[in-house]
Amino acid sequence: MKTAQPMGLLAQGVTTWNDWRSQAETGVNASPSRRINLREAPLKRAQLRAVNLSLVDCCMADLRYADLGHADLQEALFYTANLSYAHLDYANLTGADLREASLHDSHLRGALLNAAVLTTADLTRSVLREAQLKQADLRQASLSQADACMVQLTEANLAGADLSGAILYTADLGRCNLASATLNQADLREANFAMTTLQDAVMHGVDLTAAVCSAANMIGAALHGANLTIANLSLTNLCMANLSRACLEGTTLSGANLICANLLQARFGNANF
Repeated sequence: MKTAQPMGLLAQGVTTWNDWRSQAETGVNASPSRRINLREAPLKRAQLRAVNLSLVDCCMADLRYADLGHADLQEALFYTANLSYAHLDYANLTGADLREASLHDSHLRGALLNAAVLTTADLTRSVLREAQLKQADLRQASLSQADACMVQLTEANLAGADLSGAILYTADLGRCNLASATLNQADLREANFAMTTLQDAVMHGVDLTAAVCSAANMIGAALHGANLTIANLSLTNLCMANLSRACLEGTTLSGANLICANLLQARFGNANF
């Protein structure tokens, strides 16, 4: 299929496009495994709300400022695509390939990104409130200053990711891999890190007030000046962690491993050992 044909149909509007997709998928010559080619498509500021681009090849496409709210983008290819400032609120990106994609300043509130591949993607300053990224691959991705309140990141891989300054208030990061991730100054209040790997993570000045980090692996984590007030660190491995000047007042530390941890000037008022 030539690029011009799908681009021409898309130019006629979302209704025409979706009708064509529906007919193509149910016709006698339907080939559901064949990807429609929209590679390098110039779709800046395109109005594509509720469009069906599932399984479509949009690698290297220009989708800056595009409106893709409520769109079906399941298993679509967006490798190195530019989606900066795009509106993807409540879009379905389950299983999508977003490797190295530019998503900075994008809006992804309530979006479904379960099992999506976002390695080295740029999500700086993006809005991810209430989005679902369960089992997503975010290795080396940038989420610095992202608004990810209430996001679901259960079992996601964020190894080496940059979440500095991100807002993850009440987020669920249970059983995640955050090894060697950077979370400096991040807002992690009331977030769930139960059974999460945070080994060698850089977390200077983070706010973990009332966070649940039970049974987490925080070996060698850098938590200088962190606020861990009334957090749950029961059974957490903090061996060789840097907790200097950290506030652990009212923190639960029963069964925690603090061998060789740096506790210089840390505050433990009313902590539960």
